[in-house]
Amino acid sequence: MKSEERCSLIFKYKDYILLFFCIIILFVITRYSFSKKDYVVYFNDIEQDLKYSIYSKGNEQYMCVEDLTSIFKDNIYYDKISEKIIITTYNNIFRFSKKDNNYIVMIDDIYYMSIDKVVSCLGYDLYVQNNNIYILQSDYVKGKITKNRTEIFDIKSGRVLLYANKKDDVKVLVNDLKENMDNKIISVVVTQNNNRYYGYIFKENVIYEYFNDTKQVKQKEIIIRAEESIKDTTDIKNISSVVLDMIRLSSVDGISELNFDKINIDSLKTYAGFNISQKASNFDSDIFTNMVNSEINRELVISKVIEYLQKNKLVGVCVDFSNFKTSDKGNFIQFVKELAASIHKSNKKIIVDLPSVEYINLINYIDYAIINAYGEKTISSKISGPISSITYVENVIKNIIDKNKYLDKIVIEIPTYSVLWTERKGTVINAEIYSMKLQKEYITMNNLKIIKDSNSNQNYINYTKGITTFKMWLEDEESILKKARLVKKNDLAGISLSRSGMEEKNIYEKIVKIFNN
Repeated sequence: MKSEERCSLIFKYKDYILLFFCIIILFVITRYSFSKKDYVVYFNDIEQDLKYSIYSKGNEQYMCVEDLTSIFKDNIYYDKISEKIIITTYNNIFRFSKKDNNYIVMIDDIYYMSIDKVVSCLGYDLYVQNNNIYILQSDYVKGKITKNRTEIFDIKSGRVLLYANKKDDVKVLVNDLKENMDNKIISVVVTQNNNRYYGYIFKENVIYEYFNDTKQVKQKEIIIRAEESIKDTTDIKNISSVVLDMIRLSSVDGISELNFDKINIDSLKTYAGFNISQKASNFDSDIFTNMVNSEINRELVISKVIEYLQKNKLVGVCVDFSNFKTSDKGNFIQFVKELAASIHKSNKKIIVDLPSVEYINLINYIDYAIINAYGEKTISSKISGPISSITYVENVIKNIIDKNKYLDKIVIEIPTYSVLWTERKGTVINAEIYSMKLQKEYITMNNLKIIKDSNSNQNYINYTKGITTFKMWLEDEESILKKARLVKKNDLAGISLSRSGMEEKNIYEKIVKIFNN
């Protein structure tokens, strides 16, 4: 073909050629560039209030990291020092650098992250339909459509989303089955032609597998706290777990191992107590801060804790940090989450002695949380009183119930010792700790009568010698068993006794009887 003829043809079809190139350019722009979309985001069917718009690139949606953190606040953490976004689950840790262009992008000086990536890390499901984004946290049971061309309705608009057939894969949401047993409709996920749809269906048009909603009855925990060894007063066969002081945070990236009785412990029941030494004269108060603030230091300490558990064939770790700075709260929570994920990945367990009920959300990541139900008065108090009255324990449990639904992971810790208060002119001049055995001996030796203190609902002694008054609110068998009954009544996970050597041996068998009846 001559060049004149080619030019003539190009000129003749120039509009079509131009249109073809425009389509190619539009496709490339749509496929490989970001565009702002007015999506509405629902997490477990609750509409989320977003600060920034969603951006799309091809079939991928990106949400501002700030909004993601707001929705998944318990799972997403931004480490300012390493400039990483850390996603933590029960048994996994995912770390993303801001330089990771596969999942994180900057738009208008704001960081955005792939919603699909976040959701898949957390084990949720993502459905993008029309202008709605649904993020679901649910278990499913297999379902089957009973007739062809069954209507599946859009969750929000109620319009027909698709017509499902008998051959289509159908999953029914278990959460919906539990919460809406009497409803005529039910939420489903239908896969048709390799596309997934989230909608609802009339129950009469679907049959589904039986799901077991029976709550498993767990054996109640009886935990004993000890220092370097288990004392003769501890009935080892009737307890679930022992927490021995074994390791301490000694530097920003290291731990120190304490001496403990390796001969007389049952490693299948023993947790390594992990804390900070408050007694060491050379203790640097910034060690804890510098450890939890640094991703690298957290990783180093966690790896050493796990190595220690594996070396000593222990069941797990019991974390007991309390007197840290308020400004370290968020970093401490992240440290526990990362430690818990690594512990579970190593097939070990983790107990956390919660500093207060404010940390209750950690319950999602750990095996058990210990809540302290004593300290109403301490040995350093200037005013005498009970250290763990029945009334006080009732209020602690009520506060837990008001704030948490995972009661089967909550362990209440109570003392097995009492305090003898010595007063002159209404002022405490001395306070001494008495074991359960020494309480009885003291009462017998001084020929004292036990009375009931109506305010604390606890046994009590009070007598005077000259100008000196002696008082003791008794942590006796009656007190401990009353608290065990409160644990059973409120369906908590169990009870922790502090400490080994202060109790009477027969107390364990009596607690077991209460828990098993």
